[in-house]
Amino acid sequence: MNVAAILKVKSRNVVTTTADKSLLDVAKLIDRHDIGCIVIEGDDGQIAGVVSERDLVCAIGIASMPSRRGPFVCAGLTLPAA
Repeated sequence: MNVAAILKVKSRNVVTTTADKSLLDVAKLIDRHDIGCIVIEGDDGQIAGVVSERDLVCAIGIASMPSRRGPFVCAGLTLPAA
């Protein structure tokens, strides 16, 4: 299945990016579009995979394992509506 086929079926736009982007770039796209995952498009226009919010959290956990410190919860905390 390719991205064009998904767009024909999906009622909303599907946000995509390419595998050469950083995880930070992907996180910014997910945040900007208020979505839970993003489709990764291969050079051939086919779906190479997806990156989810969970994937990002796991990558952060793995990357920070040696130090066991920061970033702290308060840096990414969503505050309740007033």
